[in-house]
Amino acid sequence: MSFRITLSPLAQVKRSAQALKSGEAILAEVLSLEEVIVEAAERGVPPVGDISAKLSSKFPTEMKAAPVRQFVGTAVKAVLAKRGFEVLQSGIRLPRDPVFRSGSIYRKTAPIINKGKDAVREVFSNMVGGMSLAEKRILLAVVQSALGQV
Repeated sequence: MSFRITLSPLAQVKRSAQALKSGEAILAEVLSLEEVIVEAAERGVPPVGDISAKLSSKFPTEMKAAPVRQFVGTAVKAVLAKRGFEVLQSGIRLPRDPVFRSGSIYRKTAPIINKGKDAVREVFSNMVGGMSLAEKRILLAVVQSALGQV
């Protein structure tokens, strides 16, 4: 049986930063602008438009490259996901922006109403409920092993 580890969006962006020239410095700058990004999202405008001038002044050469602009968009999305936002609409034109031609607008995700132990139990129950009998037996063996009951 194989397991797949899924990194958080922010962890994925941190890994991607290593592949770009000045990627880690650009990411640090985006992270330092978190409040500006969140305020733009709350106003219903593409956040990349509110940070593009600052990024282009600090990284004029790098921001001309399409992969870097895509990376910034992904980093903005990760920052907002961490703060409870999701993409509402992408492809919003930014006609007078010095760096980006388009961006996305975001909305706050619905809050989890059922918090605490009940929410964990419900999620786990739904997860187990979707398993085949063979998968449930494997899970049982893993849990018994973890509890020292094997």
